Order: sequence, then C-alpha cells, then structure tokens
Amino acid sequence: MAITTITDSYLRQKLGHPSVAQEIIDNLNLIDEGAATMDSIVATTTPFTIIGQNADVGGAIIVAAGSSTGSNVGGSLAIVGGAGIDGDGGAVTIGGGVSSGALRGPVILGSAALTPIFYPQAAPATDGADTPFTATVAQLVAGMISMTPTTGRSITTPTGAAMDAGVAFTSIPAAFGFDFTIQNRAAFAATDDIITLVAGATGATVTGSATVSPGSAARFRAVRTATATWIFYKIAG
Repeated sequence: MAITTITDSYLRQKLGHPSVAQEIIDNLNLIDEGAATMDSIVATTTPFTIIGQNADVGGAIIVAAGSSTGSNVGGSLAIVGGAGIDGDGGAVTIGGGVSSGALRGPVILGSAALTPIFYPQAAPATDGADTPFTATVAQLVAGMISMTPTTGRSITTPTGAAMDAGVAFTSIPAAFGFDFTIQNRAAFAATDDIITLVAGATGATVTGSATVSPGSAARFRAVRTATATWIFYKIAG
C-alpha cells in the first residue's frame, strides 16, 4: 500500500500547508518505492510541525540517515538552523517532552557505544599577558581566554547590553546561557598571581567565588536572566 493513503489527510490537516504536505507525501512515496534519494522539503515563513501519533503511549519519531554496505561510510544527518543574510541565523532547539506529573524527558547525546561528542572550538583569544582587560563577547563565546599575571589581575565581563548585542537571542528565552574557560598561565608556585572575574558596568553580575589560581583553569557559566541582564557563575575549578 502506498504511503500516501496513510499520510495524505493527516499531513494536510496537521501541517496546514497543502504544498508542504504534498512534498512530504511525494518524498515518502519515493522511499516507499525504493528510490535512493529524496527531494528537499521547503517550508514557508509559517512553521510546520510533524507530530507523533497521540495515544496511551505517545508515538515516537525517528530521523535516521541511511546505512551503508561493505566498507562504505554511513549517511550523515545534519539538523541546521536557517542562514541569516542581514539578520541572525535561525536557532536549533532540542528539548525533552514536558510532563504534568512526572519527570521531563531527557536529552540524550551519544549512544551506549560511547560515541564521542564533538564541539566547535574557535581559536582561543590571544593571551592577555599581565594586563587587566575587558573580555569581548566573541572571546567568551569562543570558549577560552587566558592571562599570565605576575600579581593579582582581573578580567572584566562585557555589560549586559553588550552581551545581548553579541549573542543571537531572537529565538532563545531567558534562563539560557553558555560556558567558557579562563586559564591562568602563571606558574603554579606563584600563589599571589590570581585572576579574578569581575562584572561589567551595568547588567552583569558575578556571583560567588570568581578566582582562578595560578597554574590552573576555571569554568564559568554566563546566564541571561532578562533583557540586557546576565549572571556569571563559577561552576568548576
């Protein structure tokens, strides 16, 4: 039986986009007929949703790339937000399902086979040497900044407004953030050569201990709590 007879009315009703629904149907039929490839599905400016069947046990949705044969490489799977021209690029949101009476569904990365998880890593910012400085948003987002102090020195965060301007938050609500590392390259024995993260002039708060000892590194988390308002937490080190 062709997949069209199963999905046609459901897709047209749920998606609200007849043309998009038809593209999905056509592509499903290509798979049903054993085609090796399928066309792209292009959405309009109004988003569309693909939902698993509602039932006593909710229906699962699996998106998987194709398996290979012999020594060939399996198909890759990419989930990418839309590119922006003059505006911000589109976000990709992955979250577990909500629950009114139990735990929210987890987000699981990797597999039981201990698949490595790779993260993008920009080139670390140039070492701040022995001069206190104000970090830029780009340096924080790159994930790693450093100093080689000869006495106690400070690194100042950007202001809350600067943080908002430097990070695309069009599609991201408050209470989200990112992590970065500060490395102290002073000799371990130089006990006084401590780096301290301090808050920018307005809209930024550093809570708790924010020091980085010589010969070590510390991990910090920057969290956006409201418009132009950020809190920085030391979470490790």
